[in-house]
This record gives sequence, C-alpha cells and structure tokens, in this order.
Amino acid sequence: HGPEIWRDTDGNVDVFVSGVGTGGTVTGVSQFIKGSSEFNLDAKNPNLYTVAVEPQEQMLITEAKGGTKIGQQGPHKIQGMGAGLIPKVLDLDLLDEVVPVHSDDAMSMANDLWLYGLPVGVSAGAIVKAAVRVMNTRKSSH
Repeated sequence: HGPEIWRDTDGNVDVFVSGVGTGGTVTGVSQFIKGSSEFNLDAKNPNLYTVAVEPQEQMLITEAKGGTKIGQQGPHKIQGMGAGLIPKVLDLDLLDEVVPVHSDDAMSMANDLWLYGLPVGVSAGAIVKAAVRVMNTRKSSH
C-alpha cells in the first residue's frame, strides 16, 4: 500500500492513520514512506506522522507504548482490530501516536459515513473517527 499511497498523493502525505489488525499495513506503509534501513528503503518523507488506531476496549498497543488504558478492557465490536495481542510484525517504533476509539463511536461514525453515501464497516468508522481527532489536534497545535 505504501507505493500506492505515495503515488496517488503525489508524495503529499504527512499523516497516515491506520487500524491495526496484523500490523502489516501500518508498518509497511510507514517503512516505505519514512524509510527503512532493514529493508534498504530510502526515506521519502521521514517526518510522516504515523497513527495506529485500536479499540478503546482493548488498548494493548497504547500500553506497550507506555500509555494508560481508558475504561473497561475486554471484548469490542470493531472487526479486524484488537485481536488481544500485539502483532509481531507491528513495529512500535514507527508509531508516533496511538488513538483508541470506543466501539460505540466507531459504529456511530460508520453510520454517519453511510448517510454520506460511503458504505463502510465499523473498522473504517474507527479509523475516520481517529483521523478526525488527530487532524483537529494537529490543526489546533499549528
């Protein structure tokens, strides 16, 4: 996905927000754009801001990055994310931020997106919810 994102944005990408299932997309895209000496990839934008999205009900990545879990932890309703483990392929060092999204907020955003004509699932709702939070935070800090 990294080459496609780079090509389709003409290299104008400074923030990447991704859900974490296997960890392959967020790691691979970030390695491709930020660069990776391990895989001999030159940096295209070493300042890419990489955001991982995980269910608020299962904040294992947040905890692994030194953050604090919020609220009750356990089952969630966001398919494809939060499998109860930190995937081995996930490179925590590439993550600049981890955004937890509650299942209810993810479902609500997915519903809103459907109303705009975008038929998406709950995981996309979680990612869009996180992206809105990140962009609002970045906008207010600049």
